[in-house]
Amino acid sequence: NEDSKLVQKIVQNVCDKIYSESEPADKTSEFVGISFHKKCMKSLLSVETKDVQMVGVWGMGCRGKTTIAKYVFDDISSQFPARCFVENVKTDSQKHGASHLWKQIMSDIFPKTDHV
Repeated sequence: NEDSKLVQKIVQNVCDKIYSESEPADKTSEFVGISFHKKCMKSLLSVETKDVQMVGVWGMGCRGKTTIAKYVFDDISSQFPARCFVENVKTDSQKHGASHLWKQIMSDIFPKTDHV
């Protein structure tokens, strides 16, 4: 009985070490080279100013544009009282119309307000 408790304790310690060391502290470290792109994009934003800012990202499909933009958004969005991340703008506006995107933005920025 004591042996099984000891084995259980050892297994738990090993599992704790494996899982705590294998999970990256920064989720972006999972992607090779993303830190460089995040720094470049963040340098284009002057988060200290009160001005409205926008950074356009363009390029060939499936190259990680949305991934980088989302990571930057996740990094800095908590600094703003109102924030919204809109992706697939072209597809969604063609499918559902511009008013759908407008409603999405408004509901993200003002979540408790009824948008008609």
